[in-house]
Amino acid sequence: MEPDTSTTSFLAYNRGFLYNWKIEMPMMTSEQLDLFLSLFRGRQDVYARYWEKGDHAGYSPAYEFDWTEFLAFKNTGGTLKDFPNKRLMPLTPE
Repeated sequence: MEPDTSTTSFLAYNRGFLYNWKIEMPMMTSEQLDLFLSLFRGRQDVYARYWEKGDHAGYSPAYEFDWTEFLAFKNTGGTLKDFPNKRLMPLTPE
């Protein structure tokens, strides 16, 4: 029997192009999620995103912000670290 899957779409901006990818992910039951969360405790107020750049990789806090506003801020020499209008995204079951 095939596991239930969910199609997830996400947008990515890379080198001047906007991509819309769809990936199939297996659905996790609430029991599986509860087990995972009981085994791996951490901060509930924020979750981390994995990133790779060249030979480097790591995790950074996930932020929610207006891309148009951020790109205008970046064009004036600002960075995401200094961007004032960002909000940490909380860890949710989704």
